[in-house]
Amino acid sequence: MNTLLVCTGLAILPLSTYFIMGVLGASTLWKSFISMLFMVFYIIFITILAVRKAESEELRTKKNT
Repeated sequence: MNTLLVCTGLAILPLSTYFIMGVLGASTLWKSFISMLFMVFYIIFITILAVRKAESEELRTKKNT
């Protein structure tokens, strides 16, 4: 998996969400809560992708031997 993509998403996702929620006029509590919620979903999504990639590589290795 591309490390640059993962690291960039970890920094940009909460900042952009906080900014967009600020433009929409949300309170600080909601801006923080929604930003953290998006971060949790992003981390879960990246973890699922990494596990799937590892499983496919393992199956490919078993198939070759």
